[in-house]
Amino acid sequence: MFESLFRRTRSVDIDHLIFDIAEHRRAKDYDRFCRLLRERTFFLQVDPSSIIGMPVGVPYRTNSADNMKLTGLAQIKGLTLLPLYTFRDDKRLKDSYVEIEGLEALRMAVKAKGIDGLLFQNKGESWVVLSTEQIKTILAKHGT
Repeated sequence: MFESLFRRTRSVDIDHLIFDIAEHRRAKDYDRFCRLLRERTFFLQVDPSSIIGMPVGVPYRTNSADNMKLTGLAQIKGLTLLPLYTFRDDKRLKDSYVEIEGLEALRMAVKAKGIDGLLFQNKGESWVVLSTEQIKTILAKHGT
């Protein structure tokens, strides 16, 4: 009862939210995820030869204007998707990755050739797909 009167401001666990969307498919979870994307950092695998000249061994936050070769693309339901991971220590990233803010990832996906959307993967086995058309809608609504 007190929790409903005095709402706690807490950090949303994006990993758990991805799980909730994958398992329960609730519109409210999906809407929350779309709003939170711009506040989060995600990690994506890249070809090490395409990032020559960028700082090595230190965090580098990429943006939509960077030109690098993306690797590890996934094929799901006929879509070519760029996987984004919620944790930098995810083993699926292998040895070469960059971090990107959620809003920049959305912008990049719209501009990138050969990508039909993004695949957000949590640390477990749950994932959320956003097609390019969904991304455009999110950007129009939340991407200021």
